[in-house]
Amino acid sequence: MILDRGEVIVVGGGIVGTTTAWFLAERGVDVVLVEQEDLAYGASGRNMGFLVISNRCSGIELDFALHGRSLYEGFSEQLGNTFEYRSSGGLAFFNDEADAALFREFAEERRSVGLTTDYLEPSEVREVAPILTGDVVGGVFCAEDGMIRTPKFVAALGAECARRGVRIHTQTTATRLKRGADGKVIGVETTRGQVLGDRVVWAAGVWSKLLADEGIEINMEIERLGALLTTPIAETVDPVLYGPSIATMYRHFRTLSSFESTYADRQELLSGKFTQNINQIDGGNLMLGCPMDYPNSFEDHPCRRPDAGAQRVPAQLPGPEGRHRAGVGGPRAQRQGRAAHHRRYQGGPGASHRDRARARKRRRPGDRRTDRPAGHGRGVVVRRRALLPYREGLIAA
Repeated sequence: MILDRGEVIVVGGGIVGTTTAWFLAERGVDVVLVEQEDLAYGASGRNMGFLVISNRCSGIELDFALHGRSLYEGFSEQLGNTFEYRSSGGLAFFNDEADAALFREFAEERRSVGLTTDYLEPSEVREVAPILTGDVVGGVFCAEDGMIRTPKFVAALGAECARRGVRIHTQTTATRLKRGADGKVIGVETTRGQVLGDRVVWAAGVWSKLLADEGIEINMEIERLGALLTTPIAETVDPVLYGPSIATMYRHFRTLSSFESTYADRQELLSGKFTQNINQIDGGNLMLGCPMDYPNSFEDHPCRRPDAGAQRVPAQLPGPEGRHRAGVGGPRAQRQGRAAHHRRYQGGPGASHRDRARARKRRRPGDRRTDRPAGHGRGVVVRRRALLPYREGLIAA
């Protein structure tokens, strides 16, 4: 059965697929887009939406980042600001005097390539981001940084694509390429029928590795990042915030002359797997991230625990109306946290009938019944209504 025909078939309804469809449709190309779930189902629906300009290496990387930011400005004018585009800057903060020289050099080098950056003293950091308390020593503010709400952007652009004539087929999984008698690609096979066309753009993110079955090897490594979404807070967080580990995560910092001396006696920090990133979305919710699983280092199933990876959420962050907090607790809090997890997620003593039923569904053959999944952090005190795994729509009441 033939489901549709077009000049170009786009496989994948994330940010890459929808922007590809939009730009092609703008040029008068007849486009069909197929998506296995809904638009922005994958990584595009589950990220923090940072527009990071300040940490891009000089040259083509920085040029691309600046051009991308200008595109969002244009989309904001065309679509209306339906996707929370914000260009209020980014603040990289640190809390160890040993980092001061590196961050000063970072600010100076960024100014030398034309970015608007300033090194801030502790009082200036708290003036820009009052939510940061405690032992903040300094920071670097870059006016060019910003953010979007990626799932909202994809949804808005998808609607505009449809108005421009793009046919979007959701709940339609592309299973393989369709080839003619001469071996030329003439479309894709899907779970709902064939989609025929002259060209195919495969924009399926990590699912693009499935093309290996077609003899097409993709040089791609899979990395998993996580984010948490809080309930709304009264405080306003205007710029996007990056914690001190940003200096170990971005290649640009490693090009600075003071990088090696900064970490000479703190090599353990270079293997960190958590970035202390914070932003705020419309409605007042905070998004916190990101625990990171590097290529070839993570389990073959998603984390099944709401607080997994949250062991280093900054304890100084206020919770909604001052009532909920997430942070590292002492021995008593650790025992309480493990017991609560055991009840809720493993069906242990004190669990309700509903919790036990859910725990039975979560278990898979071969799973051990323990009070904490192996490999996860300890001592996390997270009230379930205050902090949830981030995916669009999962906002605690």
